[in-house]
Amino acid sequence: MAVIDELRRKNNISELKAEEYAKENGLAHQFAISIKKDLKMAQLRKLFSSIKRLELSTQAKSRDAKFENDQIYLLIPEVAYAVGRGVAPREFYEVVKFFIDKIQTNGDYKTFVSFMETTIAYSRLEEKNRY
Repeated sequence: MAVIDELRRKNNISELKAEEYAKENGLAHQFAISIKKDLKMAQLRKLFSSIKRLELSTQAKSRDAKFENDQIYLLIPEVAYAVGRGVAPREFYEVVKFFIDKIQTNGDYKTFVSFMETTIAYSRLEEKNRY
C-alpha cells in the first residue's frame, strides 16, 4: 500500500506515532524509497528549509496550542510548482498536502517536521545505497 494511502487512514496527525514512520522500513523510509528516483535531494532540502523556518513560530508554545501560521499554505504551491517542473513526483505533493491540510496544533506541525526529517535521513541512506 502506498504511503499516502496509509496516511489517509488517520483521522488526524496526532494518531501518527513516531514508531510508525521513524523505524527502518516505516512510512518515512517507504516514502523515501518511493520518491528517490523522481526527487532530487536539493528539492527536498529546499522544502525542508521552508518547513524549519516556519517551525520557529512554534518553539515557545505548547504542543496542544493551535497552530497559527498561515504561511504554511504557501508550501503547497511551492511543491506543486516542483511537480509541474518535473523535479518532484506527484506522491511528494500528495504527502505534503496531506500533512498541511491536517495540521491543527503545534504538535501536529512538529510531527510533520519530524516525518520530513526522517524522510531526508532515509533519502540520504537510499542515495548512498544507489551507488
